[in-house]
Order: sequence, then C-alpha cells, then structure tokens
Amino acid sequence: MSSGGTLRISVVRETSSFIVPFEDNGCGMCELELYRFGNPLFQLSSKGKERGQLSLLGLISNYPINITVFSKKASGTSVEIVYPIQQ
Repeated sequence: MSSGGTLRISVVRETSSFIVPFEDNGCGMCELELYRFGNPLFQLSSKGKERGQLSLLGLISNYPINITVFSKKASGTSVEIVYPIQQ
C-alpha cells in the first residue's frame, strides 16, 4: 500500500481454532498475480525484492495452518489464517 490505505487485523477465537483475518483496501491483485502468490521469483514491485509472502509461507510450513487469500484488482486483499487450537 505504497500510496496509503488501511490495514485491518483481528483475531477471532472459535471452538477449535483461532482465525486471524488481514484486510486492506490497497491496489489488490489480478487473477494472475493471485495465482502466482508465494512463488519465490514473483514480485509486484520493480524496486525491490518482495519476500514477505515467501517468508510467511516458509515460517508456517511446519504448522497445521491454513491460509486463504482473496483479492480483486483495485479493491484490496484479504488473507485469512486459521490456526487450530490443540486440545
């Protein structure tokens, strides 16, 4: 969100999991960009190396976490992380 915007983060506890939704009203991603999300060679910026998404995916790969990404060009992006609560 280089031109500004809002990022909302919340935490919801359900019976068997924590849900952490991240929502922004930035530029969003088109279908091709969304499809390529997590690819280590993919970046949206020509200025630098966007490795945040790759770092996130690497960190959580050892845990039973589900990530769902929704995005629409010019409408922002939502990322929902679901982490099961161990009983």
